[in-house]
Amino acid sequence: MTPLRRRMIEDLRIRNRSPRTIEAYVRSVARFAAFHRRSPEQLGPEDVRTYQVLLLERKTSWSVLNLTVCALRFHGPGGGEKGRVRRPGRERDRA
Repeated sequence: MTPLRRRMIEDLRIRNRSPRTIEAYVRSVARFAAFHRRSPEQLGPEDVRTYQVLLLERKTSWSVLNLTVCALRFHGPGGGEKGRVRRPGRERDRA
């Protein structure tokens, strides 16, 4: 396990997140890093935006998109600093 992943898990435990939430966050950040083929430490806001666009183009469910944004927001600098990652606007079907 990388030091970054260990730190993320420890920070999530400190915040009393459930084991399933921890697994989901770690998996989301790992997928993000795998998409870019680089360590999450080397990725910035524009990489996050590119990944969000990909998820939207793949018509990813809102719950998965939301989970990914939360995981990346938590993973950001300082382990939870807000402002680095924003949710895209939710498109609603109008009948």
